[in-house]
Amino acid sequence: MESTESKTPYLSSKNHLWDNAKSFRNSAGYIVLYVYDPVAKKTLHRMLHIVLWERAHGKRVPPRCCIHHLNGITDDNRVENLLCVPKTMHMRLHRDLKRLSQSLSPVFFNIKRHAIISEHVDQITEHQKRRERWGIHS
Repeated sequence: MESTESKTPYLSSKNHLWDNAKSFRNSAGYIVLYVYDPVAKKTLHRMLHIVLWERAHGKRVPPRCCIHHLNGITDDNRVENLLCVPKTMHMRLHRDLKRLSQSLSPVFFNIKRHAIISEHVDQITEHQKRRERWGIHS
C-alpha cells in the first residue's frame, strides 16, 4: 500500500473492498464510499466518481488533477460524464460558470452553460494532447 502526499493510506480503486463499500451522500451531493482496510487498520473514504474514473482508465487521477462531472450533477457517475481536469482549469471553469449564473436567468444560463463547458473541454483536450506530444505522463 502506498501513501498519498497527505500521509493518508491509499487503497487502490481496483481493490475488491470498494465493491462492497458502504456509502453516503455528502453535503455537496457527492457519493462517498467508505471501507475498513484491515491492513491499514483504518476506515478509508473515497468519492465514488474517482473510484469509477480510475477503474475505467486503469490509473490513478494524476497529481494536480480532479474529476469533473460534465453535466454538473454530482451523483451522475456514468464514466462518460466524468472528465479528468487539471485543477487550475477546473477552478477557471467553475469561476466562469458562477459569473454566468449571476448574470443570466436559469433558462439562458443552462443554454450558455453547455457552450462554456464545451469550450473548456476543448481546452482540456488540447492540453492533454500537448502533454502527450511532449512525453509528459502522469
